[in-house]
Amino acid sequence: MDSNVENRPPSLNVFQGRGIAPDVHLVVFGSYLHVHSIVLKMHSQFFYSFLDAPGSAAPIVRTNFKYSWITKVLDDGKGWQLVSKNDKAGDLALSSFKGDPEQQTCAPYKLLCAMYSRPYDPDSPQELLTMTSLARFYMALPILSRSLSAALLHSKQFVNQMAEYSETLLVAAKELRHAELFKDCLLLSLGPCRSPFRTSIKDLEIKAILITAHGKICSKLVEVQMELIFSMSGSALCYTDGPKLAHTQIQVAEEIVDHSSSHYACLPCFYRGLYKAEGGIFNHDLKEQLEIILGNKLTLPTDRKHDCHFLFLEIGDNELPWDRAQTDW
Repeated sequence: MDSNVENRPPSLNVFQGRGIAPDVHLVVFGSYLHVHSIVLKMHSQFFYSFLDAPGSAAPIVRTNFKYSWITKVLDDGKGWQLVSKNDKAGDLALSSFKGDPEQQTCAPYKLLCAMYSRPYDPDSPQELLTMTSLARFYMALPILSRSLSAALLHSKQFVNQMAEYSETLLVAAKELRHAELFKDCLLLSLGPCRSPFRTSIKDLEIKAILITAHGKICSKLVEVQMELIFSMSGSALCYTDGPKLAHTQIQVAEEIVDHSSSHYACLPCFYRGLYKAEGGIFNHDLKEQLEIILGNKLTLPTDRKHDCHFLFLEIGDNELPWDRAQTDW
């Protein structure tokens, strides 16, 4: 993690603007945030609509703050939102909150960092999901999306956890309209390739893209497997040692099959084992085919190898489930 990246907010954070004093005082649980109304209105349709709504302005006397908004807990302690600090705020019910106040404090702070072009990184998939939920409510999805590419480059901790949350993040990536995150989560959601493909995603548009992508992977694997079969049969003159190749496949299969379960075998591991086999058992063309299916099209930096995933599929921008020309949503 870059030491210059904003991560945990102090109890008081003043967002600076050249020559302009902050005029909005926000209280998010135990964190105080001083920001500019013009920035909120530029990047949040919610604040553009409600900051100056009748009865919403709550100036703090003898200060520059024209607006004061505070945290109010809702939904029997399951949620919260910012409300103007006035007579209409009612019971804030802060003690009834059932979530993690620290995480809830970090997420809006980092969303503000996105608005101010400050560097930040999401610590975990859960935090990005919280930020996405906030951006949805405050109608600030575009600015979070635009800032996210740089943020993810700083957060290997986040990227290393993506596989475990790939389907949930895939849905969030569609909402954020973030191409790199969507493509990487799509590839990760297609694995691990050691059992029949299943998905719990309810979004029919994403589900159709997953099924199509899985079909493309299977089609390529059939092509490679047919070449392996021809090589073992000796009917293809370019393959030099069919019997040895057949023997090697048996050896590799013994190594990658979990004998404690008749339903467990890592298919990418099988092809990787063949590729690493020595002795010139297949020619250059078949080796190139194996290199293709063992390729890695993930774009976000990670320390994870994802050995049980096929990651070779190229996802085109035309396959993304949103209008890339639309800049506000």
